[in-house]
Amino acid sequence: MRKFEEIIELTADFLNLEKIPYMFVGAIAIGYYGIPRTTQDIDVVIVIPQDKIQKFAEYFKSKDFFCPAEDIIAAFNEKSHFGVFDDQSPFRIDVKGIYNEFDQQSFLRRTQVEFFNRKIWLCTPEDSIISKLAYGSPKDILDAKGILLRQKEKLDYNYLTKHSKVYKVNESYKKVIKEVSKI
Repeated sequence: MRKFEEIIELTADFLNLEKIPYMFVGAIAIGYYGIPRTTQDIDVVIVIPQDKIQKFAEYFKSKDFFCPAEDIIAAFNEKSHFGVFDDQSPFRIDVKGIYNEFDQQSFLRRTQVEFFNRKIWLCTPEDSIISKLAYGSPKDILDAKGILLRQKEKLDYNYLTKHSKVYKVNESYKKVIKEVSKI
């Protein structure tokens, strides 16, 4: 069975080699900045030129993944996401494009980090927090708190305060800040 980190590596290797702009988000960012948790999906945002979609699909097919090019095209046309399913493990890659202002801003702020001996592009901890607060499930709130706890000395609180208002998560942000300050 293929390991989770192998999927991250082969995804990053392909995207880096093909110079396809990307950033990992979701559980990968949480694991890097906050408190790691179990997951079966790898979330990635990409900006893929039309002429590289077929190559993307063929690359993953050659690595025993299910990822038809027509699914990719349909997802981008519908401003949705598509799955890249691994035939060797229960893991999958969830891929989406940039569809809104928050996606655009967080993509511009992405940062390159060392992860499993690879340089990968990752959303910032601040944008991970805002994203998690916007989703708002109990698990998402815990993820946001984990980042706040582990990165508290490194976070840009001015950015968080300003953008929690812009993206209408200010009340949630103030609440988690208050709760984390007691720990």
